[in-house]
This record gives sequence, structure tokens and C-alpha cells, in this order.
Amino acid sequence: MKKCFVIVLFILIIFVLASSLGVTLFTGKTQLTVYNGGEEMFSKTYKIKTATLLTVFFKYNGSFSEYYDRNKERPEVSSLSCINDDIKKDLDTLTDSLEYPSKDAKVLWDKKDGKFDYVEGSSGLMVDRNAIVENLYRAFDSKTRIELESIEIPPKKTVEMLKKHTAERATFSTGYASSSENRKHNIAVAAGRLNGLVIPARSEFHFNKAVGPRTVDNGFLMAKIISGGDFVNGVGGGVCQVSTTLFNAWIRAGLQVKNAVSHSLPVSYIGPSLDAMVSSRNDLVLYNNSDGDIYLKAWTVGDRVFFTVYGIFTGEKIEIRNEIVRIIPSPGYDEVDMPLQWKEGETFRIIAPASDGLVSNAYKDVYVNGKLVKTEKLRSNTYMARKGKIVRRKTDKSDNPLEYKDELKKNQSILLTINPSLVSSTV
Repeated sequence: MKKCFVIVLFILIIFVLASSLGVTLFTGKTQLTVYNGGEEMFSKTYKIKTATLLTVFFKYNGSFSEYYDRNKERPEVSSLSCINDDIKKDLDTLTDSLEYPSKDAKVLWDKKDGKFDYVEGSSGLMVDRNAIVENLYRAFDSKTRIELESIEIPPKKTVEMLKKHTAERATFSTGYASSSENRKHNIAVAAGRLNGLVIPARSEFHFNKAVGPRTVDNGFLMAKIISGGDFVNGVGGGVCQVSTTLFNAWIRAGLQVKNAVSHSLPVSYIGPSLDAMVSSRNDLVLYNNSDGDIYLKAWTVGDRVFFTVYGIFTGEKIEIRNEIVRIIPSPGYDEVDMPLQWKEGETFRIIAPASDGLVSNAYKDVYVNGKLVKTEKLRSNTYMARKGKIVRRKTDKSDNPLEYKDELKKNQSILLTINPSLVSSTV
């Protein structure tokens, strides 16, 4: 009689378990089928761990959903290892095969032509792996069916964003029509070395390193340069005009300058305090203080050298202005003795015109939406006065110094009104 009671009780327990867990308890298995967009992607039968089956029955009324809600933070629940050790691995393999990363848009910079092209990006796909686990527990049965939930991953960089990072920030040019052919050649060579360069964010640019030494072996020719406060012939004359043009485009783009040195004498192609002299001892050092790359386009056309600076659009408009603070009078002329072919009636000849020096400042005005928001003093420079050189013709007049002085005085107004910039046009 007692044995019969035990059998009846066992059957009753089986009946209750069957009511709660269906055929899952009897088979101890579940057939997991995974769909993606309604398409079957995966199906496999797994044996369920007995301890979990009993726990779900006795503690959670046979509900795997409730079991999950109460234990989701436990590693064996979130990893599905409480059900079967292979489920998570198989699901990861499936989702890995379906996922793919997004592709950012790309900017293509043509260094030769200084032009931009853009390649569209594409979105990626990521499967919501947390949703897989939860949905599996919610739908758990002898035949468990779940639908994958995917998340579209947009590209971090779009063409629209890249265009804002490659906007024209400033263009500047200077002319050199009166220059010698050698000087024009040097300008074209130096500009060509700079065309197409990219200066990364938060990095320095060194002019001398980019252009290279001013030597014949490096492609430069003899032309006028400033040396020792005078205009003399030297290899690479004209390169300072390139560095000056770049300097002016750079500051108009709102970018920082680490080092810029003025000439000792004023030059013709730019106003005072706006020049940037380079030599073997002095370099133009620029700094890209923006959060994106800076692109340089340099070219020569029609006896002008141009620079355009591209980078992140700022919405600012920058104007550069200069002022002469003080004139430093020229000390006059030194008489030198040298053989010349004299013209009829010519009593003296100016070999090197005298020119005044000056003290000047440069300022940057920043405008936003047409409103001046900031003024910054950029530089203060002193340009030395230049003593001229004159040769006196040795004639009978040399026996009469007063007559010579009167004649020189009559021409003094001509000497003093010579524009010093006209004699520095080849620097």
C-alpha cells in the first residue's frame, strides 16, 4: 500500500511538472531556432542542465522569464551557461557573421592640383546581443524561437562633415612682375615644394624643412637678397616672398605662428610688419592649433604667387592691418670711388638709394556675423634706415666743391623722394 502511494505521488509530481514546463522537462532539451528579418538563420537542439530545470520549477513556478528577471545579473544567467555551455558560443558565432562595421567617409586630397574629392561612407550593423539573451528566456520552451534585433551604426564621418573640415579659410597672394627671371624661378620652385602639404592638427610646420636649403643643387638660382642691411646677389632670392605670402594666408586663416622674423629693410611686395624672412638661421614656424588637418595649396600665375589654406570651418572673418608708428630718417649718402661710364652732363650717380627706416605694428581683427569680436596685436617691428651710396664724377668741377654741393642739393629732393620699396622688389 505504501509503495502504491509513492508511485501515485511520483506520477502526480510528473503531472505537475508537465503542466508547468510542458515536454521540456520530459525531454530535458530545447530546440533553439533563430530568425533574422523572418528568415531562419540557425536551429539547434540543446540539452538543458537538470539543476536549472528543477530550480525554475520549484522556485519560479516553472517560468524561465521570471527566473531571468530575478537572476539576470548573475554571470551564468547572462552567459546562458546555466542552460547549456554551448548556446552562447553558437549565438556569438552567428552574430559575428552578421555584423559589420560602419565605414567613414573619406577625403581625397589631390596634392598636385590642390583639390578635394570625397568618398561616401556607409552604415554598419550590430546585433543587440543583450536582447538575444532576454528574448531567449522570455520565449523559452521545448521549441524556442527568437528574432534577432539589429542596430544600424551610422558612420562617424560623413561627406558633409568632411566638407566642413576642408573649407577654405583664407587665400592670399603677392606680385613679382618686376622681378628677374631667376627670382621668378625661385618663387615657383619654393611654392611648388609647399603645394599639397598637409599639416596635422596640433602640429608645427617648418618652412625651411619643407622647402629645403637654398642652394643650386636644390634647384635655386642667383637673385637679389637682403644681407647685412643691403641688397646683394645670393642663391635663392625670392624665397622670402613665398614665406611672406604663406605667412599672410596663415594668419588670415586664424592659425597660430610660432616664429616669424621681419626683414632688416622694408620690401616692396608687402607692407611693414607683414613680411616673414627666412634664411639658414631664421625659419618661419607655423602651428596648426585647430582640431583638424590643414591643407596648403600654392601656385603661381600671372607673376603672382598664391596660397590657399583649407581646414575646419570657423565662421570667422579675419582682417589684417598694419600701421607705421615712427619714421627713422635716412643718414644720407656715402661717397664711393669706382669707375663708371659717364653720360654727357652727368656729374654724380646714385649707386644705392638712401631710404628711411620705420617702426610698425600689425593687428588682427576678428569678425563673427559682421561684428568685431576681438582685436589682437600680432607684431611690432623695426626696419633700419639705409644709407645710400653715390659716386661723384671727377671733372673740373672737382676743383670747385661749392659748385658740386649746389648741384647735389638741387637733386636732393629727387633722392629723398625715391620710394625705398622700389629698390627692394627683388628680395
